[in-house]
Amino acid sequence: MAGFVGGVGAAFIMAAIAALIVKFLLDINVIKSRDNAVLYGKIVISAIVVGVVYLSVTVFMYNTIKGQTNYFAFNEIFAFYNIDKILGIAETPMVKDMFSGMLMPLYPLMVHVFGKLVFEQYVLTAQFISFVSACASACMLYAIISKYNDNAQNVMLLAASLPYAFMLFTPSYISLLVMLVIAAVYALSRDNNKLFIAAAILACFTCKLGFIAFLLYPVKNSLPKIVKAADIKNEVVFKAVTTALILFHGSVIYWLIRGM
Repeated sequence: MAGFVGGVGAAFIMAAIAALIVKFLLDINVIKSRDNAVLYGKIVISAIVVGVVYLSVTVFMYNTIKGQTNYFAFNEIFAFYNIDKILGIAETPMVKDMFSGMLMPLYPLMVHVFGKLVFEQYVLTAQFISFVSACASACMLYAIISKYNDNAQNVMLLAASLPYAFMLFTPSYISLLVMLVIAAVYALSRDNNKLFIAAAILACFTCKLGFIAFLLYPVKNSLPKIVKAADIKNEVVFKAVTTALILFHGSVIYWLIRGM
């Protein structure tokens, strides 16, 4: 119970910090249009709802398969992804550990620094970073899609239903890496080469697979075609595909928890 209360408290503190940042950006006109703020606020809320649903389903499956556990025991629930090792590196970062496996220093250092600010709640900090990254990814993805496609909501729903999309809401570096890769694509869609290079470099400092961001540069001129191809215009086919993806997604979560 104490862990649950502590987790909720840390979550509220980090949510309050995020709200203050948004309010500050509005006040200094970094976010210039309040209509856009409302639109992207809805996207953020939608992303959070999707994440909470995925986490709740995962916790339910874990409780059914492995036994009762705390909702916020993410390191235990997502043990199949070796979360304990990653968070252990973040708690006591050492140079040799921060370069182990696919890991690079940016993520463990972020978790370590922000975790110190919220009473060393490293698991909740990692979870918060993942949710923020997922929300930022959703906003940038919507901006990219809506530039080339009027039916952006359907494409976003398909993206959220893709197998392994739930990993964006786990306490790992995956969400941060995906956010930076999408930021690189967003920069390409806006012809902003400086932002593209910055996002790609940060992706490389997050994970050894970050070089993928640089490989996306050749698709710059093909973005409109790619986005339009992702849209399923037939409503019946769209519902069938989305349903199939969600069911398969649930199966993936089940088998990862149970063990292949």
